[in-house]
Amino acid sequence: MPKPNTNKNPNDIRSKKTMRDIKNAMLSLIAEKPFDKIRVEDILREAPVQSNTFYKYYASKKDVLYDIGNDIVESMKAALKALDKADLHEGVRIFYEEISSREEPYHRLFTSDEYEDLLEWMRDKYFSSVFFTSFVSDSGYKEIAGTFIGYTALSIYKAWEKSGDGSRTIDELAAAAADLMLNGLGG
Repeated sequence: MPKPNTNKNPNDIRSKKTMRDIKNAMLSLIAEKPFDKIRVEDILREAPVQSNTFYKYYASKKDVLYDIGNDIVESMKAALKALDKADLHEGVRIFYEEISSREEPYHRLFTSDEYEDLLEWMRDKYFSSVFFTSFVSDSGYKEIAGTFIGYTALSIYKAWEKSGDGSRTIDELAAAAADLMLNGLGG
C-alpha cells in the first residue's frame, strides 16, 4: 500500500484543508474518468494547488486514493467502537451501509474492478481489526479469520450489487452474510 508523504502536519488547519481539497479533487476526477487517465496535473488544476504543495502531502495520485480509503475505513471503525458488544451481523452491516450509502464517485471505488487493490486493502484493514478476529478462539487463525470474514462480506455485497436484487435490505444481507460466516453453508 502506498503511504502518504510524512511531510505534513495533519493537525494544522491549513494542512487539513489542503489535504481535503486534494482528496475532493481526486474524487471529482474519479467520477469523470478512469483512474489510469487521471494525472497529478489534473488534480492540481481541480484542487487548485501547486505541484510542490501536492508533493508535500502525497508522493503520488495513488497515495491520495489510499488516503481517501483510509478515511472511509476509519469512519467504519469508529462506528464499530460505538457498538455495545461484538456482533458480527452489526459489523458487516456497518460495512455494507458505508458502501451503499455513498454516491458517486465513492460507489465506483467500491464496485469497479479498477479499484480492486484499494478495496482489498480497505477490506483487510477493516476486517482484520480486533472486533472481527474476536470471533475466533484459536489465536493462530485470527488473521486468516479476518481475511475470510472480509472476503466473504465483500463478495456477498458485490454479488448482491451486480444482481440488482432490491428485495433484500442491507440489514437482511448483513444477517445472511454473518450467518454464513458463523455457521457455514449447512447452518
